[in-house]
Amino acid sequence: MRDRFAHRHRREPLERLVAAGRFAEALRSWMEGVVADRPPHARRAGAVAAARLGAFQTGQDLADAALRQFSLSADDRGRMRAYNVLGGIAFERGQLRTAERCFRHTVALGQLLDDQRATARGWNNLGSLEHVRGKPVPAMRLYEHAARVYDRLGDEAGCAQTHHNLGLVHRELGEHVQAETHVREAVDHASRSNDQPLLALALTGRAELAIARGDLPGAVNDLDLALRTAEDAGDSVGGAEAR
Repeated sequence: MRDRFAHRHRREPLERLVAAGRFAEALRSWMEGVVADRPPHARRAGAVAAARLGAFQTGQDLADAALRQFSLSADDRGRMRAYNVLGGIAFERGQLRTAERCFRHTVALGQLLDDQRATARGWNNLGSLEHVRGKPVPAMRLYEHAARVYDRLGDEAGCAQTHHNLGLVHRELGEHVQAETHVREAVDHASRSNDQPLLALALTGRAELAIARGDLPGAVNDLDLALRTAEDAGDSVGGAEAR
């Protein structure tokens, strides 16, 4: 769900914190602020921070409010980003139909605005929906399409997310050689990004592959590192998964 502005827009301090992956600090900044005076971009940033920390209801409330504000001002780019956050939260809560509707809005608006990064993000998320629905081949096609765009854009976080997802699918299909390639790419790209929760996720994915291959010492090392990384970032969801 992590995203950045593609156009040049003066960011609020809250948005800078989210862009740097400092989600706990960003959410604390939001909660201590004057809510009524916050612009929709700050609400969306607060929603991203809340969602990344597992506070899904708070994230949904903030993203819903941001979407209403963006709609009133006919801000298609803002609507696109708000829909992406709402889709991610719905996905995490198991509300797959709602997630699909939101992600399809993200893709449609991304194509309308010729925003390749946002469109790739939508494809990646739709791929995750196909994956959880037990459709690995359509999922991989969507992931691969997104990965090519992210690679062309030099988007480290996007590449990490998509390679992590590809690694999951290949591992579940028993294709460990292909999975290892994508897991390695996920960790490398995540290490170069500012997103510590994403790095924790990629390390957990590498540990899962090590378990599948019977490499328990390697899995323990990666899980220890993933847990420390998640805790340092205030990522309760990533920490719980590592545990």
